[in-house]
Amino acid sequence: MNDVASRDRRRVLRGARVLATTPVFNAVLRTGISATVISGGIRSNVIPTEATALLNIRTLPGESIDAVVSRLRRVIDDSRVEVTVSRRGEDAPASDFSSPMFAAIAATVKELAPEMVTVPYMSTGATDSARLRQLGMQAYGLLPFPMDQEDEDRMHGNDERIPLASLDFGTRLIFGAVHRVAR
Repeated sequence: MNDVASRDRRRVLRGARVLATTPVFNAVLRTGISATVISGGIRSNVIPTEATALLNIRTLPGESIDAVVSRLRRVIDDSRVEVTVSRRGEDAPASDFSSPMFAAIAATVKELAPEMVTVPYMSTGATDSARLRQLGMQAYGLLPFPMDQEDEDRMHGNDERIPLASLDFGTRLIFGAVHRVAR
């Protein structure tokens, strides 16, 4: 994260290469395309006359869905394949990471764990943040609980839990950030 947060292009690229080896970080470093619904055919022994695939595309901030579709058409390069946009989401602006709230979060993190660095991060999950940002509000998703990979792998599972030390850290982080910004 220190590399990615630096202003040195070589360090940023090196950090991105390292982060790309972890699936959750790899997913936020690039526009993601997932085939979510695939259909075709009526029987297992009949070649279908047509097939469809519904793609969920999550673009990086500043990348248009039209540019992604154009790139898909070039890669597919087959006039028999039709690529259309069935639904457009509304782009929301990124939250300002030079805002008083972001500064309060970063300062509190530095106070609690000087070796940690606070960087803007795009979540792979769905939140209300995009809608709030469309309305002009700064919104920051915050995962304030330090976890190892095993803890993260249990997230949203039937055995989800975090260590007590992480809960303590997260509570102090949220309280400290709110206290700083409310002064």
